[in-house]
Amino acid sequence: MRRQSMYLAITILSGFLLCVSIGIAQMTRPGISIDEIVSQEYISGRVFGINPSEYERYKVVVYVHTDKWYIHPYATGGEGKSYARIRNNSSWRIMTVRREFPADQVAALIVEKSYKSPVTTENIRGISSIGIIIKDTGYREGDNDWLL
Repeated sequence: MRRQSMYLAITILSGFLLCVSIGIAQMTRPGISIDEIVSQEYISGRVFGINPSEYERYKVVVYVHTDKWYIHPYATGGEGKSYARIRNNSSWRIMTVRREFPADQVAALIVEKSYKSPVTTENIRGISSIGIIIKDTGYREGDNDWLL
């Protein structure tokens, strides 16, 4: 009887430790937020789950979705135009411009700094990233105004 109680206690403790380990891993998994979109000015947000000493290894790339996903606001142009650097306080910010075709979604991805982001893609989740967020812009067909 005593041996069964000990095995039960070990099993319960092992399960508890596994749950705690999974929770810690999920809390430290890299992620990204889009906190603000100001039409024709900027998109900004924060990253989390990355050690600040590693910010220089990564950049944030923003895509908008119309008929497919397009890098935003420009496919080339460097920092602030085709990607955003991660600042020391974990924030990022990139300019935005209004285009002829309104976007129904916007996505921000954390990618390796050396990664050459495709100009367009059908599948945003196919881009090699360590963190992604996809946000609905609120645009619906027939709207006269949109955010991006």
